[in-house]
Amino acid sequence: DTKTTGDAMQALATAMVSAGVAQKVEEVASALYDCAEASGQFQTGVAKVMTIADKNVTSNEKMSESLLKMSEETGQSVSDLAESTYQAISASVDTADAVQFVGDAAKVAVGGVTDQTTAVDTLTTVINAYGKSASEASHISDVLIETQNKGKTTVNDLGEALGQVIPSAA
Repeated sequence: DTKTTGDAMQALATAMVSAGVAQKVEEVASALYDCAEASGQFQTGVAKVMTIADKNVTSNEKMSESLLKMSEETGQSVSDLAESTYQAISASVDTADAVQFVGDAAKVAVGGVTDQTTAVDTLTTVINAYGKSASEASHISDVLIETQNKGKTTVNDLGEALGQVIPSAA
C-alpha cells in the first residue's frame, strides 16, 4: 500500500544519507516515487477491469499476473494494458480471452504505429460487426497490418475509416 511504500522510501533515504550518498537521495527518491505511482496506477487499472470481469473466470491476482506477463511480452505498459483490457471486456470480449486479445491489439498498435486504444477499438468493431470471436483477433490484426503494408494507409487511418463504414458494410 501507499503508506508501506512511503515508509520503505523514507528508510532507504535515511540509509543513503547515513552511507554518505546524500547527493543521490533526491534522484533515488524521485525514481522510487515514480515506481510507486506506476504501481498505484496499475493496481487501480486492474481494480477497474475486475469491476466488469467475470470473477468466475479470473481473480484480481490472476489478472494482475497475466497483464504483467503480457507487458513483458509486448513492451507495453501494464497500465495501458489494464485500460485496454477494460475496453475489450466492455466491448463484449469474454474475460477468458481478454488478455490475449489485448496482446493481439498491442501488436497491432506497435506494427500499425497507432495507440493501444485505437487498436482495441478497431479490433472490437470488426469482431462485433461481423459476429467474429475474440480468438480471430490475431487474423484480423494480420489483415490490418498487411493492408497497411501494401497500401498508402496506416492502421490508425483504417481504424477511423472502418468505424464509419462497418455498420453499413456488415
